[in-house]
Amino acid sequence: MKLKRHTNFINELNSGGLGSAEEWLLEIGAKKVNGRWNFDGPIVLRSIVISRGRLLVPFGVISGDFTCNNEKLTNESLKKLPTVVKGNLNLSGNHFTDLEDFDVDVKGGIDLSHNHLHELKNMPKVLDGMFDIGHNMLTTLEGSPEEVKDFNCFGNWLKTAYGGPSKIHNKVLANSDNKYNRNRLDDKIPEIEQEFYSRKSHYNKEEKEGGIINYWTELFQYILEKFQAKYGNTAAGEVVRDQAITSIKWPNDVKGDLLKKSVKTVSKFGL
Repeated sequence: MKLKRHTNFINELNSGGLGSAEEWLLEIGAKKVNGRWNFDGPIVLRSIVISRGRLLVPFGVISGDFTCNNEKLTNESLKKLPTVVKGNLNLSGNHFTDLEDFDVDVKGGIDLSHNHLHELKNMPKVLDGMFDIGHNMLTTLEGSPEEVKDFNCFGNWLKTAYGGPSKIHNKVLANSDNKYNRNRLDDKIPEIEQEFYSRKSHYNKEEKEGGIINYWTELFQYILEKFQAKYGNTAAGEVVRDQAITSIKWPNDVKGDLLKKSVKTVSKFGL
């Protein structure tokens, strides 16, 4: 009988039972406030607080980083994520498919890479860190934060950089030479598109997607100027410009308008 009870206790520990989860949190100094666990400092969750892809306890305010990566968490755990993370939130390598129930006020960066996300929702407007959504199943960047320090989106099914952060302070990782990369973006154009998009953020979503002539004309001229400054009038420069411009999915009405305005220049680049 004693052996059976001992075995059950070990199984509960291994499976992350509620009792053992709370015991561990108390042991590391976490405090339960209004039904949620707060922690003063960074915390890396152990498997003891996770069972079958779900968090066993809800979290509140975390004053440092909150890390729960490679634990196969499912959407069911989104409601139990912290309400506030004052550092970085690392949820990479889980099994999230959407962010419908995501409600976390993150001050640092967010790592949602290597999940199964199809779309972005409920993201903070500003992140003082990297926004990493690499290696998901995204077809659009709509729903991204407006301002981030660094941005990584390669390894998705993206066709355009539109919808991504309008202000990126440091670097953009939109493509790579990795054979597993699934982005259909040209190797050069994502950074240029993103840079232009950031500077021309006064254009709203409807104007971009609806093919407003002014937006696309400005983008076209911006690309010409960018490559002209880098390569001059060299033959190599013309080849690179050609690849960059033809890689963009220009709306048909815009393409026609550009042809009318500058037949010689535009036709030279295959539009």
